[in-house]
Amino acid sequence: MRKSGSTGTRGKSKTYISYLLLGATALMLGITIALVRGWIERTETVKAALPVSEPERPTEPELPPVIEPAEPEEKASAVVPTAPKIFIVIDDVGNSIAELEPFLSLPMPVTFAVMPQRRFTRDSVELIQKAKKYYIMHQPMEPVGDADPGEGAILTGMSKEEIFGLLDFNIATLGGAPGINNHMGSKATADIETMRAVLEYLKERNMFFLDSVTTGESVAGAIAAEISLPYAERNSMFLDNERERDYIERALRSGFSLAETSGRAVMIGHVWDEHLAELLLELYPEFTEKGFSFDDIGSMIYLGRVDLEE
Repeated sequence: MRKSGSTGTRGKSKTYISYLLLGATALMLGITIALVRGWIERTETVKAALPVSEPERPTEPELPPVIEPAEPEEKASAVVPTAPKIFIVIDDVGNSIAELEPFLSLPMPVTFAVMPQRRFTRDSVELIQKAKKYYIMHQPMEPVGDADPGEGAILTGMSKEEIFGLLDFNIATLGGAPGINNHMGSKATADIETMRAVLEYLKERNMFFLDSVTTGESVAGAIAAEISLPYAERNSMFLDNERERDYIERALRSGFSLAETSGRAVMIGHVWDEHLAELLLELYPEFTEKGFSFDDIGSMIYLGRVDLEE
């Protein structure tokens, strides 16, 4: 009986001890959890108090600073001298293709004055256009004396209607033209009524007049100014009043000298002179090297490259 009682007492003691150990373990676990939780809360509090910073990024290469372009400095305006201008007009085109051909190959701009109602009028215009040269109509007009100006001439005493009709017909034989100059015409260009009709015709059709100045009594310039017609005039000697090579060269050099002093020279020669094309070709390199500029009458009048009111 004692033996059995002892065993029961010892069993109860073991159970009690087990409960104590389990309780102690639970207590320790609770304490540990509380400590851990407190540590976590303190850590979060510290993190919240710290400044927030962006994550570090890779360093980018440094670029050179952008330099804005500087404003251009204002320079004192220098007066640039205008190159002396040369305007060569070749009259009496339309009677011969052989006479025309040497002039078509000239390297400088020239103006061809083509006569109306001539055998080679239209052929000449086509060749001039093909050569990319400039042309106007060379209108025959009544001279002083008995010289014959040829077909299609404007005569003093013609009515305005007659002059308008004749000019219409003459220009049509060329297929059109931007302007005209006079062939002969020392009497017609000095006649106020005749020239008023001619210039009014040109004004209505937006054309211009180049006065060959075959007389000092010409009224063309005054009427052109009155009606605001584009106008220019020969201001140098005729190039081939004498058909001698030396004379023509002197006349050309005289024109170049005039351009050098006055800024421009309008020179007129004739297609039938065998020396003129040859001399123009020979002298061209010399005078371009000296700074002279060649152009056509249309550029002179319409583009304002020279002062027409001198």
